[in-house]
Amino acid sequence: MSSTAVYSDDNTIITEATKPQPDSESGRQLLEAETLFQNNTNFKTTAVRFGGLIGDDRHPIKFLAGKQNLENPEAPINLIHQTDCIGVLESIIQNDFFGEIFNAVTSFHPTRKNYYTQKALELNLPLPEFETNQPSFGKTILSTKLETVLNYSFKKHLL
Repeated sequence: MSSTAVYSDDNTIITEATKPQPDSESGRQLLEAETLFQNNTNFKTTAVRFGGLIGDDRHPIKFLAGKQNLENPEAPINLIHQTDCIGVLESIIQNDFFGEIFNAVTSFHPTRKNYYTQKALELNLPLPEFETNQPSFGKTILSTKLETVLNYSFKKHLL
């Protein structure tokens, strides 16, 4: 398991063909770990680059509620529900689909500001406040390969 943090926030659309260029220390470490596993011939490896994890009891708005000066309000979200994380891994194992790299996020990419504001309202939490005087940086992660090659259909669409 890896993360979409291996890709830089350069306001582009990202597929598995996009060259990873992490802009954080954790992203660099994840990419190095991916490479170590992929180059080890003692076992079969598929790297799954998950987006931000949400679940029934885990949602990023709980960490962002009431916060001020949050950066990148216009950046797209790239999230995946834990149900789909498990589903993707089960599908890879059941289909013996190794030697691949897959991005794993839902196809729902509203802006951070719109999504987290909506979720705060739905959950009756204090609204997050975003810094709008600076340009936003982010990326839109596509999971088309996962949906076409592995024939995976997302169960949770984060609406």
